[in-house]
This record gives sequence, C-alpha cells and structure tokens, in this order.
Amino acid sequence: MVMAVIGLDALIFLGLGAVMLYDPAGLMASVGVGVTGPGGVTELRAMYGGLEIGLGIFCLMGLWRPDWRAPVLTACLLVLAGLGSARLGGMMVSGSTPLLIKLLISEVISVVINAGALYAVVRGSGG
Repeated sequence: MVMAVIGLDALIFLGLGAVMLYDPAGLMASVGVGVTGPGGVTELRAMYGGLEIGLGIFCLMGLWRPDWRAPVLTACLLVLAGLGSARLGGMMVSGSTPLLIKLLISEVISVVINAGALYAVVRGSGG
C-alpha cells in the first residue's frame, strides 16, 4: 500500500507539474484565474510547474529509498492538507464552484490515504 500511495503521489505531482509547465494559463483558466502577461505565465510555470515536479521527484526518491518514505509521506500529507485547508477557507470567504468542490474532495481523500500510509510506515509495516 505504501509504495502505491507514494507512486500515485509522484504521478500526480509530476503530471500536474508537466501540464503547468506546458500550458499554465490554460489550466488556471479552468479555475477562473487569468494571466495578464509573460511574468504571470512564468510565475505559474515556476510555482505550479516547477514546485510540483520537485515534489514528484521527491516522491520518487521515497520509492527508491526506504528511509525516505516517512519524510515523503509527511511532506505530501502536509502539502495536501495545506492545499485543502486553504481551498476550504477560500471557498468559505469567496464562494465555490463544482470544480473547486471536486478538488477539495480529492485533497481530503489524498490526506486520508497519505496519513494511512504514513501510519503504516511509522508502525513498521510499510517498508
């Protein structure tokens, strides 16, 4: 289970990062974020493309190095919990859309799954 969770985390972060490097304005438009110039596109590529690819590579390290699994799962758990918490807070303040609700649900599910995998590693059954 642990390896599958880390592998899925890696695929999601790497996939989203690649999409954001390729077409950041297009993906962000789907959630209502507009880009007004080249600086904005570059910033989206860096923060959403580069950062997510970096997290994806970090996850891959957890597949190869058993001693990295707990730190990888902790990082994923905290990143996803932060995203979900900020999204929920933003939805409460600014309103929501069906897509934002789906994203929030996926983040909550991912937090639970990563917490379960981290628990398995910490108790010694997720090597």
